Parts: sequence; structure tokens; C-alpha cells
Amino acid sequence: HYPLILLFAFISAISIIFNHEYPNKYTIKIFITACLGISLFFALQTTFEKHKYKFLAYSFGGILLAIFYLFILDNVHTPKSYDIIIYIAWFLSSFLIVSFLPFIFNRWKEDYFWEYNKNLFINILLSFIFVGIFTIGIIFSLLSISYLFNVEFASKIYSYFSVFSLIFGSCFIFLNLSCNQHKNTQYPVLLKFFTQFILIPLLIIYGGISYLYGIKILFLWELPRGMVSFMIMIYCSMGIFAFLLVHPLKDAKVWVRFFFKIFHYSILPLLILLFTAILTRISDYNITEFRYFVLLYAIWISFICFYFIFNKKAHIKIIPISLFCFIIFSIYAPFLNSFSLSKYSQKLAFERVLTEHGLLKDNGKIDFNKEISYETAENIASKMEFLYNHNEDNFVLNHIEKEEQKKLKKSPRHQDFIDYFNIKENESDISNSEYSKISISRNIPLYKNYDYYIEINYDNYISINDKDSILYNDKEIIIKSNNKEYKYIFENELKEYIKKNENKNDNAPVSFILGDYEGLLFSDIYYNKKKGKSPLYYDIQSEYSATILLKKR
Repeated sequence: HYPLILLFAFISAISIIFNHEYPNKYTIKIFITACLGISLFFALQTTFEKHKYKFLAYSFGGILLAIFYLFILDNVHTPKSYDIIIYIAWFLSSFLIVSFLPFIFNRWKEDYFWEYNKNLFINILLSFIFVGIFTIGIIFSLLSISYLFNVEFASKIYSYFSVFSLIFGSCFIFLNLSCNQHKNTQYPVLLKFFTQFILIPLLIIYGGISYLYGIKILFLWELPRGMVSFMIMIYCSMGIFAFLLVHPLKDAKVWVRFFFKIFHYSILPLLILLFTAILTRISDYNITEFRYFVLLYAIWISFICFYFIFNKKAHIKIIPISLFCFIIFSIYAPFLNSFSLSKYSQKLAFERVLTEHGLLKDNGKIDFNKEISYETAENIASKMEFLYNHNEDNFVLNHIEKEEQKKLKKSPRHQDFIDYFNIKENESDISNSEYSKISISRNIPLYKNYDYYIEINYDNYISINDKDSILYNDKEIIIKSNNKEYKYIFENELKEYIKKNENKNDNAPVSFILGDYEGLLFSDIYYNKKKGKSPLYYDIQSEYSATILLKKR
């Protein structure tokens, strides 16, 4: 029934496997385009299978995929942030049209719209469960053959089979389930239990936390923190999802029915908090794509709330349709899309900061010789980096003298822009443009009276004996000894180690005590030394390794 969709699934599975053997940008583009074709053509075939405009609809879908392959995926090997946003927008849009496109040309009842999407949701879950069980079973069968008959299979066989099974197998099962589904208005028992006793109680708890935070803000009369935006967005998203799940439930618990009578009203005060939080961030730091999408999400949730509050004949299909329209608007609306507005906002902010600090010469170029604070340089550099990474490098270069432009790298980082400025010595400055490095000295083997030698650069575990064990990662070391647990975070020792060993060839270790053990710490570490924010402190990069020697006290 779905030959085109199975073809797209087969192509996507084969192309990603082929790319692993022979990496190139074309197989990646084919893989992503074929994945998009799965959801797009499922929506088209579900809608136009028996329609007189079937060929026209399929042709339009083919044109969309060609545009996506030729123009949208042009930078797939080196995607920038806006490329990734566009990819996500296309995929979200293709998933959303699956949920509502069959109902655009048919006046089916709301119950059938819910039933159709419920079946989609359940079929997707079942497909992944069935494929997961099948894949694990086949892999164990191959492992058994390998063990019992001494037949060696290449390790990549397992990964290739898993990928093919996950992509093609899940599509095959999903399409078979979709072919065999019938209109069934009976509410699934498990879904009913999950909605009433797990999802909605979580929603009430999360909403309560958000309201308590709002009361705290009113009581202390302080601006909301940035994290509050995530809290409210999660609450609203969970609420909309729960609202859709419980919508046709006629025999829901009294408290569930009551909650959804007041749900859309309960969001309104939180929306005020959300708008306050995001507009404050935009006022302070201007528009970026992320802040644009948070603001657009707030507008969309407001639209949904008022639609269901004031429209007595509200239809739930407005939720996916409106979300689809908002996504398309955010990417392709002239002058008002996320990219145009964020670039325009950052350009204005960039020039305003330069003007406020008197950094523009008469010819409009930046005066890099004028002393400024580290915070100001960092602020300007972040805007320069943003514009440079959004194909506005000419705008940035127009503010820099030609002689200075020669020093600029092809892909400058935030720190590269900061290094251009003349930062005041009494302000926060970085001692060098690149991270300094201390390498572990080779004299470690001289410490022979230690019992354990541990290299730390990723999560690991060592069993010392029946009673003692060591668990460590890049932040801490935990020793379990005699049913007791000793945790030691050695960030301070790393900073002490830098102070001891800057500009030295033979590194002196830092000692520490950990439960029944005493230890020495060496490190291979990148860092920046920062001044001004008393006391002097070190910005340590997370990509470091350490060597620890331990012995019983």
C-alpha cells in the first residue's frame, strides 16, 4: 500500500550505511532527504490516495524534496546554527502535516481526528518496541552462532543491521499497522491510566512549582530568571499534550475533568511571567534565534489559550495546524523570520555599543587602540561572532580597517575578536589569547611507594579489593572503603596545581587526603588566567586529563 514510503526508508537506511564506508556529503544529503520523504509522502498518500489530484500532489512533494536536497542542504557538511534550525523546521513541519493534512479536504468529526492521531502515536510506539525486540533477538542469535560455531562476524555487521532495522524495519511495521487500523473509539486502558495517574499529576506538580516561583517574584519584586522560560514552556507543552490525550475521555476522574476546565485559564498568569522573562532578555541582550523562538512560542500558546477559552466550537486540529503555520512563518516570513530579525537586532546593538563607548573613528571604522573594559570587549566580540556566523561577515569587516582585516581568521572564534581590543589592565583580562597548557611531567614513576596509579580522562571504575573501589570522572573521585563512601572534588587542587607549576618544566604534585587514602595529583590541563575580579582565578577547560597516585594512610 505504501511503496514510495518503503522506497524512501530503504534509500535512507542504505545511504547512511554507505556513508559509513565511504563518507561524502552526497550520501548524507540523500539520507536526510529520504528521511524527510518518509513523513512527507505518508501525509500525501494518506490524503490523496483516492483523490483526483493524486499525481499533482505527489509531483508537488517531489519538487519539495528536490528543493530541500539542492538548496536547503547545501551546507550539510559544515552547518551553521541557522542551517540546523531550518532542517529542524522542515522535519517538524513534515511531521505536523501528517497529523492534519487528511482532514483539510474532509469534514470528518473531531472524534475521528483524535482517533486518527491516537493511532499514529500508538503505532509509532509499537513499531519501535517491535523493531527493538526483533533487532535484539537477531543480534543475540548472531552472537550465539559466533560463540557456538566459532564463526566470526565483523563488528560493523551488528551496527549496520541495527541501523537498517531501525529505519526500514520500523517504517515497514508502522505502515502495516496503519493499513490494518480501523476506526475504534474505545479509549486504550494503558493510555487512560498514564494520562490520569502519571501525566496530569506531574503536570499539576510542575504547574504548582511555576506558580510558587511567580508568587516569589511578586513578593520580592524581582525580574524572573531565564530558567523560568523553560519551566513555563515545559508546563504548557505537557499541558497541551495531556489536553489532547484526555480530550475524548468521557469517564475521566472528576479532578481530571475539573483540571482541564481551568487548564487554559491557568496558563494565562504564567504567560505574563513568560512574556516578562523573554522580553526582559530581548531588551537586555537583543534578539537571537533562540529568544525569537521562545517569544514566538509564547505567542502561539497565547493564541491556543484564547482560542479554546472564547470559541465554544473549538476543534483540536487547530493545535497542529497553527503550530505548522507558526513554524513556516518563523523561517520564511519576509523581514519577520527568525534570521532576519535576529541579524537586524544584533546589527543595531553592535553599532549602538560601539557608539556608546566612542569606539568609532570618523571613517566609521573601529578604534581598537582605545582602552575599554573586558566586559565591553566581550559584549562587542559576541555580537561580531554572531554576525560573522550568520553570513554577515561583510558587515563586520566594513567596521574594520583593511590592514586589521588581514589578521582575522577565516572562522574566528569569540576569543579572536576579544584579542583585537585594548583592554584596561585593571579590568578583567586574559593573560594570553590562547589557552595555556601544563603537561604532566615524566617524573611520575619516581613515586614508587604509592599503591595505585589512576589516569583520569573519562568515566571509569576500579575495584581495589573486596571492600574498596574507586569511581572517577573528570570532576571528582569517589572511594568506597569499608562500606563508607568518600567523595573528593579536586577542582581547587587543579587550580593549586596551576599556581605551583606555571612556567615550570618539572611539575610538583598537589597532595590531598581521601578517607583512608592519601594522594598526589598531576594534570595535563588547558587554562586561562583571569585577573581583575579579585582574587585571581583560573578558567579551566573541561578537556583535561589527570593522574592520581593513591596509597593507604
